[in-house]
Amino acid sequence: MRFYYLLILLISNFIFAQTNIGGGIYSDKILKQSESPYIVSSNLVIFPEITLTVEPGVEIRFNDGISLEIRGNLFALGSAENRIKFTGATKTIGSWAGLNFQGVNNSKSGFDFCDFEYATYNYLMSNYSGSLYFKNSKFYKNLRAIAMFTSFEVPIDNCIFDSNDYGITSINKKVSNCTFTNNKFGIGQTAYPISIYNSTFSNNTVAINGYGITLDNSTIVNNSTGLDLVDSNMNYITNCTISNNTVGISIAAFAANNWQIKSNKICNNLNYNVRLGTQNNVNLKENCWCTKDKPTIDHLIYDGYDDTNLGLVSYDIYEDDCITKLDSQETELQEKTEIYPNPFSSDINIKLKNDAKKITLSIFSLDGKQVSNMAFEKTSFINSTLKNLSSGTYILNINIDGKNISRKIVKK
Repeated sequence: MRFYYLLILLISNFIFAQTNIGGGIYSDKILKQSESPYIVSSNLVIFPEITLTVEPGVEIRFNDGISLEIRGNLFALGSAENRIKFTGATKTIGSWAGLNFQGVNNSKSGFDFCDFEYATYNYLMSNYSGSLYFKNSKFYKNLRAIAMFTSFEVPIDNCIFDSNDYGITSINKKVSNCTFTNNKFGIGQTAYPISIYNSTFSNNTVAINGYGITLDNSTIVNNSTGLDLVDSNMNYITNCTISNNTVGISIAAFAANNWQIKSNKICNNLNYNVRLGTQNNVNLKENCWCTKDKPTIDHLIYDGYDDTNLGLVSYDIYEDDCITKLDSQETELQEKTEIYPNPFSSDINIKLKNDAKKITLSIFSLDGKQVSNMAFEKTSFINSTLKNLSSGTYILNINIDGKNISRKIVKK
């Protein structure tokens, strides 16, 4: 009987074993799976030139308001079968103060197959000197999962950001093969440089917010706002699919010399594919809109035709395959047809480069109802009085000798 009692006691102690830690780490230390979970009850500091190693399968629980400050080195390299967890004792967002990287003597830290939960910030200060990376890790319900100001690039590869206020903020990060879902901001308040490759953003309030963004070969779908570009500085958006968001791209500022948005599919966003917030004209040629119907494209672009305080968006039209650009003759016809003034009060003028045998003007409301139809012959200039047209935005379809072009027009 005594043997069985001791056996039960040993099993019980093993199951409920935990290790309390806190204060300074002054010599190299290993956190062992056999002594997990570790309960951090006071701020934990890794001193310079000291290495803390965390074994696969370890769980570290931080009491409310407690942080881990890294002045030395920290390596938490788990595995797919034995992930390492940094979590709060209280399972609410922001309950513990996160990881604070402060090393200044070529410190090195790496995280692989780790889970970070319920932290306020996991951040790195600008005076940090060393290297840092995150791989195969998940960030769940943190206020700011990764918030770092660095003079060197921090690689973040194959990570998941789920249900954070901010997934990633600040500068100098290379993000690849990552998934951002259910965050308020997938990537937010960023500044040059940040690069993002082969990543997916879905069901975020804002997928990406900031400037100085290089974004390539990524998918941005089902967010409230896809891209919120708040400054004109160094934005390069290429080879992406931006679709089924409420607003695809919001552009607050634009500078043609240091900006490139091309080779993207910007399609089927609910309110607008593009919404301008700048007086500058914006060149969005070499992007596909998943339709060759110009009224549909115009309807999903909010620019100076909708608000005269804004600039205008220029674009190309592609076939539905998003590969073949619309016939060059039709494109040239659109570019060489002048429509002015626009917005207009009463009369609107249409000027062609050459005389046309037959011109038909059809005006449609935004819900597709035809409100006016006129025909003209053997002319290159039309003055049309539209006094009876109610104030609002319309689609003007012009058939010129069998070729159609469409423009958005605004009656004051």
